[in-house]
Amino acid sequence: PTRWFKPGLLHAVFQEYLYKTQATFLDLPQPLQSRAATANLIKFLDIKDSPSVQQVVDHLRKCSHDGAAISEQVYRFLSNNLKEPAVIDLKNIACLYLPPHGYVHPQHVFWNEHGFGPYRHQLGAALRPYQPLFDMMGVREAPNDSDPDYLEVILAISAQFAPGNHPLEECAHGV
Repeated sequence: PTRWFKPGLLHAVFQEYLYKTQATFLDLPQPLQSRAATANLIKFLDIKDSPSVQQVVDHLRKCSHDGAAISEQVYRFLSNNLKEPAVIDLKNIACLYLPPHGYVHPQHVFWNEHGFGPYRHQLGAALRPYQPLFDMMGVREAPNDSDPDYLEVILAISAQFAPGNHPLEECAHGV
């Protein structure tokens, strides 16, 4: 069945990977949409060809909530829009997608070795281009003596092994 939309409500698929959970996309093959864009038809029909910062942030939030993978390009887009209030709000949620762990909280992530085993995470060098974004979110180079991570990790280990008085696994013991 054919559906009609008011001007301004449809989006072209050119950057769909940045916000696919947040918009209704034109249901035509991308090559056809590209030709329509070249002929200025996309603009004439008021079909959006790029997302707002809020749409990208909302897409990341939705994917984090659902545990769905995202394109690394989401972080590039957000890095380019670092000063936007919607981006700044991300530091309060688990929004770093780190396979195979899924989404983790930025404050539980370091750029370098951290010594916390599986209780904290390390970003790979491939993500360094987005360092200003990740640093703003709370990613740190390495733990220091005043970090709350030491106590938080000990409490997490205790919560995992204390009930039932289970012996520590090797990775927890190493921490």
